[in-house]
Amino acid sequence: MKHALSALAFVVLGTAPSAYAEDEAVVRAARAIMASDPTPTLISLDARGHPRARTVQVSEPDAGFVLWIATRPNTRKVEQLRSDARVTLHYADDDAGAYLSVMGRATLHDDPATIAAHTFHAAADLAAFWPDYPEDYLLIRVTPDWIEVLGAGAEADPETWRPPAFAPRDGRVSRSPDRRLPARTPAPSPRV
Repeated sequence: MKHALSALAFVVLGTAPSAYAEDEAVVRAARAIMASDPTPTLISLDARGHPRARTVQVSEPDAGFVLWIATRPNTRKVEQLRSDARVTLHYADDDAGAYLSVMGRATLHDDPATIAAHTFHAAADLAAFWPDYPEDYLLIRVTPDWIEVLGAGAEADPETWRPPAFAPRDGRVSRSPDRRLPARTPAPSPRV
């Protein structure tokens, strides 16, 4: 029933059911690649504008592909995000030749309610990495603006090699050039 209503909505809006099927396949591929790589690479920008990459653990994506990353408040990534909130999370399934890039904005959260609602680590991990949890624990919320996916059923354009991409807010897949991503914006600092 849900799929029938979604297909009907796309037809009413002027999108053919085959386009809906492709959109749905690309979104399924995105979730499959995310599930295959529990430690994607987080890329932020340092004070000189150089990309800085590190492996991180992330939560599972919610329905809108929002992701959470746990860290300590005194890390370089937090310092970088306070200056420029633009980030990329890059997932890779090398064995399958698949990848996914999430381009979006990060916000920093250390308030008890958010920590209680979005902590995704087991108690043993919290004790090992955050011995003063929740005082030494900070969450980074990544809100995606644009997601590119290749593999797991999502195929690139044969001429340009451009992968399918979508903005999670509208879910429509596009092969056109990247939508205008946000300009440099600092992440709001958590309340201390």
